[in-house]
Amino acid sequence: MRGQRLIDRFFEAAAAHPDRWALREISPGGVRGLRYRELSSAVIRLAQELGRRHVPGERIGIHLPNSLEYVLAYYAAWAAGLIPVALNTQATAHELETWIGHSGCACLFSRKTRDQLGCDTPISTLELEGPGVIRLDGIALHPVDQLPDIPDEPLATLIYTSGTTGSPKGITLGHDNLVSNISGVIESLSISPDDRFLCVLPFYYSFGNSILHSHLSIGATLVLLDPAGYPVRILEAIEDHGCHGFAGVPSLYVSLLKKTDFSRHDLSSLRYLTQAGGPLAVEFIRDLQQRLPGVRLYVMYGQTECSARIACLPAERLDDKMGSVGRPIAGLEVQIVDGKGAVCAPGEPGEIRVRGTSVMRGYWRDPQRSAEVLREGWLHTGDQGYLDEDGFLYIVGRQTEMLKIADNRVSPYEIEEVILELSGVDECAVVGCAHELLGQAAHAAIVRSDPRLNEQAVKRHCKQNLAFYKIPKTIAFVDALPKTSSGKIRRGEIPCPSNERNTK
Repeated sequence: MRGQRLIDRFFEAAAAHPDRWALREISPGGVRGLRYRELSSAVIRLAQELGRRHVPGERIGIHLPNSLEYVLAYYAAWAAGLIPVALNTQATAHELETWIGHSGCACLFSRKTRDQLGCDTPISTLELEGPGVIRLDGIALHPVDQLPDIPDEPLATLIYTSGTTGSPKGITLGHDNLVSNISGVIESLSISPDDRFLCVLPFYYSFGNSILHSHLSIGATLVLLDPAGYPVRILEAIEDHGCHGFAGVPSLYVSLLKKTDFSRHDLSSLRYLTQAGGPLAVEFIRDLQQRLPGVRLYVMYGQTECSARIACLPAERLDDKMGSVGRPIAGLEVQIVDGKGAVCAPGEPGEIRVRGTSVMRGYWRDPQRSAEVLREGWLHTGDQGYLDEDGFLYIVGRQTEMLKIADNRVSPYEIEEVILELSGVDECAVVGCAHELLGQAAHAAIVRSDPRLNEQAVKRHCKQNLAFYKIPKTIAFVDALPKTSSGKIRRGEIPCPSNERNTK
């Protein structure tokens, strides 16, 4: 039904804003882009060809970096009634082989060969030769303007969120899930068709996926940039393209604050920032406020199992609700429950559970795991948190990340925030390591900018600001923290001293 899917909303936005830029891609070779009428026409033509090659409901792998071709392949798959499976371009060949086999992809869009990827799945090449010609497997396809008859396929996408240890975890999202969540995001952030948004987060990551759909579904402009290596390129892109919005995970904001000079760039076009993917320390939030006065900062919380976003803290509540991730977005309800399933009182921590129209259908071909997290009509997130008297949500940590020191449950985020207050610290991650007497003890891995900073100085600062049992027993200064391609810290890969067990 028209208007019930994001692909329908995209075509409606294209008809309403045909000459507006849909996409602007910044690359070393320059800037290329597509206006809405050009992107819409290209999507229709590619969808027609995909419809001749595949039957509705088949899965189509997309192994492409953020680009015009990525967006074209994704939306053309929807227009042909196919199910796009976004694949991490930084993944190993083994991971890709597992995900492709598990999802049953009929073909794969990639810039690499089958030999390079180590898979047997047919690979299609896709290239835009300007707005007028698409090359699919070397064959020229000339865009057309006739809207396709979109097949009635309720499943929208599969997103893989884990590695290959154990069985893969493919999250299945329906078109109704995505429409509901994207509508809630647009409302929470007041996104308008006039917005230009700089996107550096990969589209295969649920946060980046949300940015893509929330802007193209209303006719806004997305500016695409790969920021690898030089965070200053982000500020240059905002200045050069007059971007109104930007989103990042904590490590990205820390890199911007530590390694760039905001005052050297004209950032007057910026209207708002969004932050998710884990907690950003209060120190850095305050720093952003000082460097970008008048720019609205929205703190968000989400999970791929909930189509991306779960809660949003409005910018006007940032100061009085510091540390919160806000209230649920439209269409969702959040509860905190204890180990027996009883609802917790305000201020009492427990597991966060969510219900509403954004919650996934389940895990692909895994009914047992689906039943473990989808119970009594709720999605059990595995995250720990609490609600205050006003219904604002605070995250304590993942159940698997919480430290159990003697009889105390400790959030690693609390320790990290204290350590990050030190001027010589660039990044920090705290994990739990086995301890003979305590069961677990905190271990801190620190990236320092000042080589004079030593273990004694860190522990002295922690002693002044933390309970004694929260002070890290061991500290390691490292060159870099292990991270996912989206910038999240891989805590499970941080080694404990003397090869002790890391209990993630």
